Amino acid sequence: MIQKDRSCCGTPGTKLCQSPWRVVNEDKFQHSRKWCGLLHPVGYKASIPKIDDIIIPSRLTALDEMSTTPTPNAEQTRSSKASTDLPRTITQQSRDTMVEEEEEQEAARSSVWKPAEGPGSRPPAPEKFAHTIFDPKIAPLRKVYTKIILMTLALTIIMMWICLPVYWGSLARSATHAPSLKAWVIDRDGGEIGQAVVQGLLATTQPTFKTGTKQHLGWVQVAADYVEDVGEAVLDEQAWGAVVVNAGATARLAAARASGDSSYNPASAVTFYYAQARNEQATGSYVNPLTTAALTQILQQFNARSTASYLGSISGNATALQALTAAPQTLSGVWWTTNNLRPYNAPVATAIMLVGQIYLCIFAFIMTMSNDAARGILGPFLKLRSYLYLRILVPLGLYLPLSLAFAMVSLPFHAPFGAKYSYAGGFFLYFLYTYMGMTALGLATEAMVTILTPRFMAFFLIPLIISNVSVATLPFDLQPWFYKYGYGFPIFNNTTAVRTILFNTKNHLGRSAGVIIAWIVLSSITLPLFTIIMRRRDERAHKQAMLEKNGGEKDTLLKDELPGMSTRIAVSFAFMSQGELIELDEEIVSHNRFDHIELLAAVGNGLDREGMFSQAVWFGEGGASWKWMKIDDIQFIECQPSVAFRMGTEPCVMVCTSKALYYLTVPHPDYHDTWMRTLKSVWPKENVDVKPWPLEGCRPTWWSAEYKDDWPFDPRQDKGFGGLSRGAS
Repeated sequence: MIQKDRSCCGTPGTKLCQSPWRVVNEDKFQHSRKWCGLLHPVGYKASIPKIDDIIIPSRLTALDEMSTTPTPNAEQTRSSKASTDLPRTITQQSRDTMVEEEEEQEAARSSVWKPAEGPGSRPPAPEKFAHTIFDPKIAPLRKVYTKIILMTLALTIIMMWICLPVYWGSLARSATHAPSLKAWVIDRDGGEIGQAVVQGLLATTQPTFKTGTKQHLGWVQVAADYVEDVGEAVLDEQAWGAVVVNAGATARLAAARASGDSSYNPASAVTFYYAQARNEQATGSYVNPLTTAALTQILQQFNARSTASYLGSISGNATALQALTAAPQTLSGVWWTTNNLRPYNAPVATAIMLVGQIYLCIFAFIMTMSNDAARGILGPFLKLRSYLYLRILVPLGLYLPLSLAFAMVSLPFHAPFGAKYSYAGGFFLYFLYTYMGMTALGLATEAMVTILTPRFMAFFLIPLIISNVSVATLPFDLQPWFYKYGYGFPIFNNTTAVRTILFNTKNHLGRSAGVIIAWIVLSSITLPLFTIIMRRRDERAHKQAMLEKNGGEKDTLLKDELPGMSTRIAVSFAFMSQGELIELDEEIVSHNRFDHIELLAAVGNGLDREGMFSQAVWFGEGGASWKWMKIDDIQFIECQPSVAFRMGTEPCVMVCTSKALYYLTVPHPDYHDTWMRTLKSVWPKENVDVKPWPLEGCRPTWWSAEYKDDWPFDPRQDKGFGGLSRGAS
């Protein structure tokens, strides 16, 4: 291993020098010699693999990490997508798959390219169906598995603590919000009964009133002439309930007692109106029970006082006692009648309005995931406009039969679709809202899968469901003000519309449709926007893949490379065409006819240095990151002196591509004779040196005197050093 960006001039066993090119230790120096193959002709030929055995992965692979002998295990552990086949772009496979492949490659990368034997060797490739969980051979895979599981666990817990409190909070303090349920008390009697009921109900809002429960409604006294039809006002959701003391209630009771009217009905005195279907949870848990408890206590107290007073007043009056005997119910005083204006009499509606909305979202999500997988097959080959049509119109078409099938499930269970309209009209209206709701939820998932990918869609689906369901269970009057966001969410509005269709509650169909359509429009904007953003990224990846296919080089820079046109050192090189070694001739070189011609070489980054750096990589790694590369983007080849090669004192063959300039030094042993013929044929007048580093001799002229003591042999300058007979490379 060489310190800094330059290599050593010393040899194994020599004293370490003080120049910037000093050797760290002899063993690593020998290892570098083994791979670069430039120090000893015998060692060089023995260490470089044959042309047919050189593996060219789709990623540039560090040379000093590569095994000299290919093994079957190495091939088995290498992903099929890391072969020499044409590179796949992001548009040719899902981004989720690419992330998974990156993790697999990361687990295998540290071992695949290590030597098969000896220090630092890679572990044996794991075999399928052959290992226990803690087998060391699958340690990298186990590490990736553990990482995925732990990260998923952490994200799930975080999501749990973010989302579940929203739903828990929508229910937890509903009892304390019962006073927010406004209820009316109307005295149309004007007598003792009306006064007792009004005072009693208003008293329930005071802390001193004992009802057996801590909850109470928000009772408000309303003038007798405030509304003509109390029932219609309750249906119009002006109040959750209304207690009306009917006109003449006190007078009728007195007259019935006096005349012995056996037809007198005590329950005719007071009427309690409410609409259960407005929200069965609120009316069933608060409106009806709290009103019933309050009226029971109030009227029992009134009747006790009234009966005692009446019996005391008729004591000794035989006529009155005879009348009382004829109408004994008058002794019981007064009671009330409950008028449930919209009974919740279809239990199947619970499945339609609450749980069914969750299923609606899940079914839309299933179509989103299936569409994403299928779209990856066709999408990469479509123009942007056609791709956007595919993304928007196909889901809209799929939701039609899906929502119709969903709506028809309720038919065999006799859902009351005829409550407001005709049965057929109610059903098709329900189907329309089901379709709009599925579209609103489905397009939202379609938009988000574009940027989240299927891998993380569950972390969007959970918040989507919980945020919608949290506002659909209880009315906003029983929840903290925060939950009023539900007015703008699709499931709340869809549920409200379904209540109108099934139970003829207040008509919110227009408002609900407006909100749901707004969600559809929003998703129709975000879906193309996200698609365009990701499509541009995919197009850039595709263009890069095409450059790699046509140019043979990754746009990814070597790890220590400077941007822009860079110089690189190429060793153990060979020119090939259609898998066969070829000899270049003057016709090919002079006319730049390099179609179907590839340069196969071990490449080191030149760091755009000049002068002495031309020798840096030739004593080991130096500042270079050695990688096997297959280069077919050859623009031209020339032979001339360059300051980056031996201070410009000797000619060097240079291959220029669109990305870099490659200095050819030592050919591959299998290609040596062919390259020598090429040099004599194309550049007969140039004395190009292609021999490995010499084992003896004086310091060449191009070796700087500043580092003459670092020359591994005779530090005296040899004026005649160079050329094919004595040169070095």
